[in-house]
Amino acid sequence: MMKVRSTHADLPECRQAQILVVDDDDIIRTYLDAILSGNGYMVSLASDFETVRELLDRQNFDLIIADLLFLERNYSGLDIIQHVTENHPECKAIVMTSHPSTHTAIAALRLSAVDYLCKPATQQEILDAVSKAFADSGKESARSSLANPDTTLSKREMEMLDLLFRGFSFNQIALKMHCSLPTVKTFSQRTYKKLGVKTRAAAIHEAIKRGIIPPAGTDADNQPTGSQDVQSS
Repeated sequence: MMKVRSTHADLPECRQAQILVVDDDDIIRTYLDAILSGNGYMVSLASDFETVRELLDRQNFDLIIADLLFLERNYSGLDIIQHVTENHPECKAIVMTSHPSTHTAIAALRLSAVDYLCKPATQQEILDAVSKAFADSGKESARSSLANPDTTLSKREMEMLDLLFRGFSFNQIALKMHCSLPTVKTFSQRTYKKLGVKTRAAAIHEAIKRGIIPPAGTDADNQPTGSQDVQSS
């Protein structure tokens, strides 16, 4: 198993990063525990909100990785992230989900989640997200991207990303941009690769975080009729 540096740039050299994994799926918790602890991180596990509160009362965490959907519960991972950011603002947060959507990606960003991972996430994707969360405060990268948005994406790619953000389907985007459907799909694949993501929701989350897309006016009501909120390609 690949090893990565496990200490936050702002942490004392003698202390390993503390990560709290929250998921109601035993297999997912075990999977994440194996990857993270195998790479030098100190990992605690929780399957519900109550356990999260108990653990946060006992110790400080540098990062929480929370699933979005908790079956047969009256809360979601966003509620957990909100509790953490309000009561432990020093703790960074990553959201994981099997059901990515524009709505939850934006909601996660508003709660200051530093990443939005789609299941099933590979070992490399998980380690990269954790490493990025610890290495980047977000301030410099966001400022740089806001000042030079065209350095990452071309004008056409940014136009397509804006239409994706507004909820248009690929067919609708092709009509709007006066190009073929395969061309739109090529734009999307290229844009996702540049942003380091694999889905529409994750792309929107990353684009807003970088300042490429303004966070204002992000309600689902702005989406065109008949558009699909979840698209994985």
